[in-house]
Amino acid sequence: MDEFKMRIMPRMSNPILGSGRIARRCLVKKYKKEKSHSEKLHDSLFKRINTIPNPISKKPVKKQIKFPTLTSKIIFNYWNNLGHPFVRHQPIKSKVTSKGIERIEKAVKKYGKEKVINSIAIAEKVFNSGWFRWRLAIGYQKVSLPEFFLYSSESYKAYNKKIKNLPNSWFEECRKGYDYMEKKYSVVKTDKFPHITEKLESIWMEYSGLNTELRNKEQLKSIAGILEAFCEANKFDWLTIVDVMDGMLNRWKNYKPKHLGYMSNEIFWKETLPREIVRFGLVDQEFKWNR
Repeated sequence: MDEFKMRIMPRMSNPILGSGRIARRCLVKKYKKEKSHSEKLHDSLFKRINTIPNPISKKPVKKQIKFPTLTSKIIFNYWNNLGHPFVRHQPIKSKVTSKGIERIEKAVKKYGKEKVINSIAIAEKVFNSGWFRWRLAIGYQKVSLPEFFLYSSESYKAYNKKIKNLPNSWFEECRKGYDYMEKKYSVVKTDKFPHITEKLESIWMEYSGLNTELRNKEQLKSIAGILEAFCEANKFDWLTIVDVMDGMLNRWKNYKPKHLGYMSNEIFWKETLPREIVRFGLVDQEFKWNR
């Protein structure tokens, strides 16, 4: 109440509230002297100085890469657009990117631009193939640009504990071609029933019109094993079941599988094939299947 003062109003002849005998009180704002122009200017300057924020420490701006040639820039950008499992490098100057570009330049001088790009393209196809034995391991650890051309001794020792017989350079391996990579790094199964596999392969080639690739051969080995177990359980001759499958693929218009996976799942062996055997008249409807 220090900045206010009290004033007693005189009694009114015609009081509005009450009888008029009680003295009315009201608060009157204390008079303040208006400041001069110089005082206002001083206050505004003082307020502005106090509201200036503290300078923020800025991080040093990282330098962009200076590519020695247009070819190295093209290959660097091609690498960055591949995706998993290849590490995407920022176009900023660092030890990793500098080493990667240096190795690109050496490879281009030795083998040429197209062979370097072709090797990277083969690696991308191999690393994402289902037959590649280290697909999960490579996908987990990923591959940087310098490591693709040559692993350092430290990283090679660390990776070789998880992946046995890891090559020193994926670039050099992929440069030998896709077929070489498929033969060397695929998960090859032992063919226990080569006579059945050979017959299934000829049926599939007739149906698809294509030569059987190595990954399909591995799947045909699995199908041959399932077929042998199916025949043994239900007392069928394997040639009879192969003939039924031949009819389904090459003479039955309603059965058009897109890949060999259709003949390796449970539905084919528990429902589709038994139904077709009954339709061929080899057994009756009441036949008890051992599945």
